Amino acid sequence: MRAVALMTVVLVVSGVGSGPSLVGESSGGASGSPGHTVVTQIPLSGVDDVAARELSGVPVVESGPTAEPSIASTARTSTPPLEPEALSAAPEAAGPTVAAEAAPGAEPQPDVLTGEVTTPAFSVLGFTWDSGTDDASIRYRVRESGEWSGWQEIAAGDATADGASPEASARPGTDPVVVKNGDGIQVWADSPSGTISGLRASVVDPGVFASDAAGSVAAASVSAPGQPSVVTRAGWGADESLRTCEPDYSAAMRAVAVHHTASANGYSAEEVPALIRGFYAYHVQSRGWCDIGYNFLVDRFGRIFEGRAGGMTSTVVGVHTGGFNSRTIGIAAIGDYSATPVPAALTDALVSLIAWKAAIHHIVAGDQVTMVSGGGASVYPEGAVVSFPTIYGHRDAQSTACPGQYLYDLLPTIRARVAQVANASIAAAPTGVWEGLSVTSTALSVSGWVLDPGSTAPLGVDVRLDGAVTTVAANLARSDVGSAYPAAGSEHGFAATFAVGPGRHVVCIEPRRLDGSGIILLGCKVVSVVNRAPIGAVDVLKVVGTTLTVAGWTLDPDSDESTSVHVYIGSRGVVVPADLPRPDVAAAYGRGANHGFALTTTVAEGNPTVCVYAIDSAGGAPTTLRCSELRVGSPPVGVIESVGVSGSTVLVSGWAFDPDTAGPTSVHVYVDGVGVAVLADGARADVGAAYGRDSRVGFAASRSVSVGRHTVCVYAINLAGPPHALLGCRDVTR
Repeated sequence: MRAVALMTVVLVVSGVGSGPSLVGESSGGASGSPGHTVVTQIPLSGVDDVAARELSGVPVVESGPTAEPSIASTARTSTPPLEPEALSAAPEAAGPTVAAEAAPGAEPQPDVLTGEVTTPAFSVLGFTWDSGTDDASIRYRVRESGEWSGWQEIAAGDATADGASPEASARPGTDPVVVKNGDGIQVWADSPSGTISGLRASVVDPGVFASDAAGSVAAASVSAPGQPSVVTRAGWGADESLRTCEPDYSAAMRAVAVHHTASANGYSAEEVPALIRGFYAYHVQSRGWCDIGYNFLVDRFGRIFEGRAGGMTSTVVGVHTGGFNSRTIGIAAIGDYSATPVPAALTDALVSLIAWKAAIHHIVAGDQVTMVSGGGASVYPEGAVVSFPTIYGHRDAQSTACPGQYLYDLLPTIRARVAQVANASIAAAPTGVWEGLSVTSTALSVSGWVLDPGSTAPLGVDVRLDGAVTTVAANLARSDVGSAYPAAGSEHGFAATFAVGPGRHVVCIEPRRLDGSGIILLGCKVVSVVNRAPIGAVDVLKVVGTTLTVAGWTLDPDSDESTSVHVYIGSRGVVVPADLPRPDVAAAYGRGANHGFALTTTVAEGNPTVCVYAIDSAGGAPTTLRCSELRVGSPPVGVIESVGVSGSTVLVSGWAFDPDTAGPTSVHVYVDGVGVAVLADGARADVGAAYGRDSRVGFAASRSVSVGRHTVCVYAINLAGPPHALLGCRDVTR
């Protein structure tokens, strides 16, 4: 029975249109879907029996009436033999060795061995697996343009996040591999110390974009000293919707880390944008990183490409040198320079790119820099103090052969050339300090000083806030700076305040050189503006008759100033300043003394809902301090004391009053539905004494009636409006 490796497929499509799916037969076609990038994740597990027998020399017998047994032409162990060139191309790979004369079946089975798997067309390939296996070794072969390659070996990638980074929890995996017109794979994987689980092959079709043709990728040029042309992310077709988090920033950059991508060198110029899209998709969709790992990439033709998003002149933290990502600029040469010399165009591009960035960040070529390891996959444990050249190779910080021996051997020459281009301008660059950064719920403020040591003239300072640039003059008096630099004078301070809303903000300080030739960078910082909700309490909420009293206090934790409350009585709102003295609140919260409020108003009788809202000074959502339904007013009270007939007249008398008013109220007397109004203002000392109020509450009324039966009803009138009180109804006969 033939055991087939478990294989399911998840398609992750970026851009527009629908991506390819797994095909049943090899098409032999080239990758290149128009206008979008497709990442196909292929989970792999188990051991394919046929593949295992082929690798161990056991005859392969296909079932069926016409099938004939076939025997492998050479005896092999269950470990696939590597192609000779693979050993020189990836000397750092750590995997199982091939036995010289192993008996058939002598090798133990690997964790994973697939048969020949047909895939969607792809040009970038990588492998990831579940955390917990540090020594995974993977051998693979690919079908390129219809032909199967020899077996190649690849180990875990050496680009990792720092230990404390959110990206440190991403899946372990290999670096991406460049493939020509791939549409099939076969994979062998094993771990000498354990078992590989969750193995996935990621095949990436980066798509074909109109801008991929040689010479058509758009280069963006920024006015800065010595900046080369750089192909922007838009230029190489980055799908920004793939990025899973916002860029992180270092306070400053202190060194440059040089890498290679350890992939094929024979790519054409028009293939490069697609390759970078493939790296990007693999890093995000398969490794689980936020973005492509490198800050910049350089191809063999000398073209420079923007890598990780967040600003080419800023301090974006990449994923390229575990333990030292947050203070270094990661630049990757596209290709494998372990056994291949570095093209002159690539070297020239590295020099111009590093010199430009060094001038911005005050990185002196040829110097040493001391940094503290952030842990992760670095050979230096977290907290270790390490000294590197300011331009160093990836292998200086991690156990890896990157950036390849040829490129690593070239680093002294690159340092010397960068020093020749940039060091003099760095020595003469402006100097300064970014001293202050403060935020409130509505504003962000920066301050510091900067000067040109050779001039008294003030410099301009670009404050880059969330990508928007505002230039301020560094011309404020700073006697301390003047004392330290007497030849430059004292007017070199800067300060600026910007309106901001709640949320995350990135601010960079970029003083301009006096001759306007470019910027330097004092640093970048990320701040979070949190608008805290107002607080307070309603101490008094009462109604006496129709008089409503509301009182209490409120304050905004983000401000010392008095605020206000909105009091809603039903749908009617009243703005009430919270500026009355409340020393108890001031003592408890240390936010000034005037935060009390009070409101007295007349309200209609009934059952209104009264709500009190504390207002946020920054325009945020108000805080509900209290909402209560109230009973406003009392109905009139009274008594019909007598109803009688005298001759042709009906006589009615009694007393009535409205508890909500001090004076007399009215009484309506209805005889057979026809009413007359009388004032209940007759003296009734007994009622006044009983209810403790004005005694003018008596009433009397008379009406002429015809012979017969009549109905008399009496209502005490509510002076605030309905409902009125029915005192009663009586029947009389004339």
